[in-house]
Amino acid sequence: MKLAGFGFTPDDLLDLQWAGVGVDYVRELREAGFTDLGARDLIALANHGVDPDLIRELREAGLTDLTRRDLVRCADHGVRPQ
Repeated sequence: MKLAGFGFTPDDLLDLQWAGVGVDYVRELREAGFTDLGARDLIALANHGVDPDLIRELREAGLTDLTRRDLVRCADHGVRPQ
C-alpha cells in the first residue's frame, strides 16, 4: 500500500484501507497544512465529508485557523463559503 511511506503502523494502514482513505486524500490534506494527523483523525475527516476542496474554500474565505474539529463541524452542518 502506498500509504506505508507516510509513517503509519500496520494497524493504521489496515484501518485506513478499510475506511477507504487513500494516498491521494492523505497527500492532499498534508499539502493543505494538516501534517500531524493520525490515522483516526484522517478517518474521522473522511467519514464526515471533509475534503481538500472544502479546506481550500474555507481558507479562501478567510478561515485559516480551523482545527480538525472545526472542519468536521463545518462539513457536518453543510458550511460552504458562497
